[in-house]
Amino acid sequence: MKFSYSWLKDHLDTKYTAKEIADKLNEIGFEVEDIEDQSVPLKDIVVARIDAVENHPNADKLHICRVFDGHSVLQIVCGAQNVYGGMKTALVHVGGFVPKFAAPLKEANIRGVVSQGMMCSHDELCLPTDSHEDGIMDIKTDVTPGDALAHALGLDDPVFTISITPNRGDCFSVRGIARELAAAGMGTLKPLAQRFSELGIKPIDMCTLKPLASPFSASCLGSSAIAPIDIFVDTPNCPFFIGAVITGLNNSFSPLWIQKRLRAAGQRPIDALVDVTNFLNFDIGQPLHAYDRTHIHGNVHVRQANEGEELVLLNGQKCALCEADMVIADDEKPLTLAGVMGGEQSGSSFETTDAFLEAAYFDPIAVTLSGQRHILHSESRTRFERGVDPEMTPVAMEWMLALVQHICGGEIVGCSRVNSVPVAPKPTVTLRKARLLSLGGDPSAAEDTVAEDILERLGFEIISCNEDQVSVEVPSWRHDVSIEADLVEEVLRMRGYANLPIQPLPIKLAVTEIDPVARIKNVLCNRGMAEVYTLPFLSEEETKLFELTNEESFVEILKPLNADMAFLQKSLVLALLKIVSFNQSRNCAGGAIFEIESVFSQVKGSVCEDKMLCGMRFGETERNWLNPSRKADIYDVKADLLDVLALCKIDSYQIKTDNLPSHYHPTRSGVVTRGKEVLGYFGELHPKFIKELDLSGPITLFEMFVTDKLVAKLGKGVLKPFNYSKLQPITRDFAFVVDESLQANKLIESIKKVDDLITVVRIFDVYQGQHIEQGKKSIAVEVVFQPRQSTLTDEAIQSLSQKIIAAIEKNCGGHIRA
Repeated sequence: MKFSYSWLKDHLDTKYTAKEIADKLNEIGFEVEDIEDQSVPLKDIVVARIDAVENHPNADKLHICRVFDGHSVLQIVCGAQNVYGGMKTALVHVGGFVPKFAAPLKEANIRGVVSQGMMCSHDELCLPTDSHEDGIMDIKTDVTPGDALAHALGLDDPVFTISITPNRGDCFSVRGIARELAAAGMGTLKPLAQRFSELGIKPIDMCTLKPLASPFSASCLGSSAIAPIDIFVDTPNCPFFIGAVITGLNNSFSPLWIQKRLRAAGQRPIDALVDVTNFLNFDIGQPLHAYDRTHIHGNVHVRQANEGEELVLLNGQKCALCEADMVIADDEKPLTLAGVMGGEQSGSSFETTDAFLEAAYFDPIAVTLSGQRHILHSESRTRFERGVDPEMTPVAMEWMLALVQHICGGEIVGCSRVNSVPVAPKPTVTLRKARLLSLGGDPSAAEDTVAEDILERLGFEIISCNEDQVSVEVPSWRHDVSIEADLVEEVLRMRGYANLPIQPLPIKLAVTEIDPVARIKNVLCNRGMAEVYTLPFLSEEETKLFELTNEESFVEILKPLNADMAFLQKSLVLALLKIVSFNQSRNCAGGAIFEIESVFSQVKGSVCEDKMLCGMRFGETERNWLNPSRKADIYDVKADLLDVLALCKIDSYQIKTDNLPSHYHPTRSGVVTRGKEVLGYFGELHPKFIKELDLSGPITLFEMFVTDKLVAKLGKGVLKPFNYSKLQPITRDFAFVVDESLQANKLIESIKKVDDLITVVRIFDVYQGQHIEQGKKSIAVEVVFQPRQSTLTDEAIQSLSQKIIAAIEKNCGGHIRA
């Protein structure tokens, strides 16, 4: 959600800076993703005054202006027709940037006259305007030449971008954020009436308005053809609905202050009626809608759609409706998809003179399912599905009527409510202070009236309290609070999670067994590969890269979140290739990755799910002192696959080169089989994939079927507990002379078995040559003793050393090198 600092101050009386506000929002659980400085695009623009205007001697439509920029007078050639002496406007000097254009401004010779700058229009500065006039910007306010334009017009207004968790529907509004900050001690929340009275706007008392079904006055500002209208709610998914008609409107551009706030929220100003509904949606969190009254035939019905009805929405999408969809309709057709998006034909425009205004409370689940069904996302749906405050609905209608009448004029001829505000019993939750201590670990939070004060500031009503517990009534806007743990969270976050006492977790071995799949992962990690996690979705274009048999097809998702997630993956290959592409585009020299995840296919109409292992190597191998860098090849991935098969105790298999999947190179790949069973594949990626995905080849990969039978045969591994010790380890070096045919691993294992105190045995030198007899070699090892109970004495170390020497003499036929 986005909003400007000045918009926040409309609701919050605060002395704190934008940076301090952002820090507090992060502290109380709202992640501030960005604070944008709106003045940056206008950094080269200043206020200037036109002192004199002359006609251009060589062009009828051009003027030569003498412009004072606060320091000197410039000569500027201008084609705007609204220039006049004494006019204050926006000026860009030579070398500065105009927001609409990419290149710096150059001094120009226009029809024989030198122009030393440029005076700009709203459009050239990418700024909104509430005027229909063309030409350069005419600044009517009291500003001084030479002032920065952003400061002069109040555009140096930081814009917050914050991430709100889905359970906090009450904070999808500027007022909701202001309420949280006021509770956190960052200022005082202004009453809603004060917030609008500062704009000279008074709310409409709906109790004084006629019902819509009553005959309208024929003197409604010249509107004599507006028939009475009635509202019928025929669905349980709309417990509360308010409709009002206002006539004689002059629907034009909305005021500049509304446009500035909408642009800060990332919205495009359209017209006054639409802008008012969008503004209040962001301002107080209540979705609203405005209809052109002349497009409503007969009465208004809130109902479930009829099977086969169609509706074209404001975004141009044509929806085939079903009975599960809730619509607002007239006597002939659906007008909007309730709670989600309005219809194209019934929306307002600059020609609208009579409007029907709607405020309602819709069931969150019904709105969510309808939006998912038609793959529609809107600001209205976002708020309804997370839960709006039902008590705010009539308030929002009062302010919508007041704003529309204040901006567009007109006469409110009627207003009707259907049902009453859905007053469900407000839940009462009890917070035990002992529970606050056990869950939060902060003794000071349970002291005196700390919890009570915080909950009251957040809008909770104290029902009863004593030194042991407090019972509160949950406010209507807090749909996320229902149990004691929720109140604990409220108290702790308002005190600041950073202020919680630090308590180290006890060191404990969580498991004693290793999952079979985890054992496979360990083998691959030991081979230098990194495990990755990807999403199991493909777009329709991506599915065309794979060749399928006539009986196979991809599994299509009925209601995908977007077009890139329309199908389930049949192979892990493409997901891993996206990671390869990401790394190659960032100049990564090489890498090795793998993933074990489900893949899906549809065979003869039946959906199959299999567990697959896929590994991939690309680019150069790591270089070291022993081996130079080289390209990863098929023998690397073959070894990866065979190591996994060895872990699974599969030692009898055949390698063939036929029946390869389409993404493998036809002559540089292999299939590992056991009888008729395919165990896996390895080889190079087909050049087609490298070309289509713009990759650098070669890329080698392997795949293996992780079947239930294989997992059962592999079994679980046993974890041995690691005994941590605070005592300092001791290192001793030994050099043994052994037969040159002796495998070094035998010597290492012999030393490890001498005593449990030996934790590390590491070879650091192998020597053959002078002073070593023929047929022998010297192996030097580093041995680490890790004491458990007490520091080792010299005698104990000497005893261990002698045991090691004796073990090597017995098991390896070696002796200490002289």
